[in-house]
Amino acid sequence: MSDTKGRETTFRGERRRRSDDPKPREAPPQAPPEISRDRHLRLLAVEDNPEMQKLFYHFLSPRWDVYSAYDMKTAMQLAGKIDFDVILMDINLGEATTGVDVLHALREMDQYKSTPIVAVTAYALPGDRERFLADGFDGYIGKPFAKQQLVRMLEKIGVE
Repeated sequence: MSDTKGRETTFRGERRRRSDDPKPREAPPQAPPEISRDRHLRLLAVEDNPEMQKLFYHFLSPRWDVYSAYDMKTAMQLAGKIDFDVILMDINLGEATTGVDVLHALREMDQYKSTPIVAVTAYALPGDRERFLADGFDGYIGKPFAKQQLVRMLEKIGVE
């Protein structure tokens, strides 16, 4: 909301920076040594639901180069062409193969032996998270989720 002079914007009682205020100092971003911040990180979302693909793009594209694959064949083709920094994997891909199958196929490729791969699934019964982690996933997030939950999970596995 703006005051009558249009010089200051407030939201829930907080003072917002006016256009003539000096820019606040920011510490330079610190990246893990193995990841260069000279480029956006590359993320592959293996998800058969187009709406979920759009959601991943909407949530993550400001900081990531987001690619989508709807099945195992497409995921493997993209993974062979592009070195992804992290992979978000739906478990139920709506076909004969599952996200666990894709995980194991990716782990056979040298460049994906240690790449973080996260299970993103509606399987949320007690023990499901532990089962997916035991299958070889590096993280787990249940559907539905909020943007902050997704970002926190990526931070937790060290890629955000």
